[in-house]
Amino acid sequence: MTSEFHPFKQLLASAQAGDADCYKAVAVCYSTAYGVAADEEQALYWYKKAWKHQHHSEIAIAIAHIYFNQNSTRNAVYWLEKAVDLGNPNAALEYVQHLMTRKKLKSDALLWQLLTKVLASPEIDDLQRNQTLDIIKQLSEL
Repeated sequence: MTSEFHPFKQLLASAQAGDADCYKAVAVCYSTAYGVAADEEQALYWYKKAWKHQHHSEIAIAIAHIYFNQNSTRNAVYWLEKAVDLGNPNAALEYVQHLMTRKKLKSDALLWQLLTKVLASPEIDDLQRNQTLDIIKQLSEL
């Protein structure tokens, strides 16, 4: 009888044993159905454990995406704000896109603050800069 290799099971066992370096990987597996059935609640659980270990903006964005999928906008925005506070331009752009679904866009101070943060970010790439400038152009035409 040959023993089967189950990478996810080993990864999960390590995470359950307290290996903090495995928390995010387990969350990604659950959120993408990689080696295990997709399970948003398990993904949230492991992403939040990973967040407690390391405050990375990518973790906060992943949590926000799950909450948006669950139509829990308040929770999603809470996590996007955490990623924005860590200087992530992608999070700021996602937040802007969320805000653009609301009315009174030209007068929304938060929207303009986020757009400014994106443009001022040292991590911004050309695509993000162009998206931001396009949004500013759209808003100025309102």
